[in-house]
Amino acid sequence: MQPIPENILNFINKFNVLSVCGVENGKSWSANSFYVFDSEEARFLVVSHKESRHMGMILQNPHVSGTISQQTESVIKIQGIQYSGIMKELVKPESKQAFKIFYTRFPYARLIRSPIWAIMVDYLKFTDNTLGFGKKTYWERTPRADENSPHD
Repeated sequence: MQPIPENILNFINKFNVLSVCGVENGKSWSANSFYVFDSEEARFLVVSHKESRHMGMILQNPHVSGTISQQTESVIKIQGIQYSGIMKELVKPESKQAFKIFYTRFPYARLIRSPIWAIMVDYLKFTDNTLGFGKKTYWERTPRADENSPHD
């Protein structure tokens, strides 16, 4: 696996809420979730109820996409991540370690009785207009052999 560029990791680790979008039968639904990023596995760890609308869709189709962004009113200060990946429920023994990581950042989450999920990231795009309008950094889990340039 290619190392994730440091500027992407720094941005991801600066925040704690992402959006995740599920799609089923041509319909989509997004949700916001607290996350912890496991950089060794290139995955977001999130906790969510199976009965939620977005998880119902994701259980049918595990391909997800989403964003992480900060709020700004200035176009030259826009920074944000777009990602895609596969979301799966973690089970023991993997879930035990994942919960440990998640609870370290969000100790109050111990009160929530929900499964822990991993979004196995396959593509990241970081837009950072503070370095110049439209400045982008890309990461892909496995580079595509048929592609010469990153896609938007």
